[in-house]
Amino acid sequence: MSTNNWEFHFRNMNSDHSNKVEFRVNHAGCAGVPWDDGRPRCWSKNIEYNPDGGHDSVYCPSDWVVKIDDWLGLIKDGLTLVKDLAIFAVSEGTDEEALINALGDIFAITKDSVQAALDKSDVDINTLMKNAQAGFENTCKNAGVSPDKIRSLASHISSTNWAFIAGQTYHDYIKESSEITGKHGWSVFSKDHDKTHAANHAFVYNGHLYYIFEDETLSKLWK
Repeated sequence: MSTNNWEFHFRNMNSDHSNKVEFRVNHAGCAGVPWDDGRPRCWSKNIEYNPDGGHDSVYCPSDWVVKIDDWLGLIKDGLTLVKDLAIFAVSEGTDEEALINALGDIFAITKDSVQAALDKSDVDINTLMKNAQAGFENTCKNAGVSPDKIRSLASHISSTNWAFIAGQTYHDYIKESSEITGKHGWSVFSKDHDKTHAANHAFVYNGHLYYIFEDETLSKLWK
């Protein structure tokens, strides 16, 4: 099984450019204090306005490795419209080539693994491609944010292929225990003007998680 080091990337896009936002990551395997959400703290940082990254805004767990192939369960559920998973692909080629390239880039999965998963699927590749578009629109709708707005936010992360997870799917696959996160999930927080918010979303690019703090979508993407 292929593996990859996970990274958490944070973007402060608050309209008050002079205001720093504190981001925090908690996990049962860490030992920091104080505890949040019943989990000890792993990392925290006050991040300046950084819509395109920078300012030491990446947390890399020292010994955490993602089981990349375990992303495939989420991908399957997302592409069969069972889970909220928005796939944005700009890859060219046939439907199958485009989907394989996009999924490989987004989740840092080998193309062979993606091909093998599709070969085992009983859903026609053309149906999966159509579902990818429908899933994108449904995920944005369920999150209460327009597709155009999600695409605009994601443009600060990647100009190629990316995914967006929100709501219950984010809760199930990232925040709580799952095959992806291991026995215990991750709690991610932001704090702005003494008010703490819990993450309710993540963008995925190159197998890593990206979190965006922005005024217009604050109440939708953070709780």
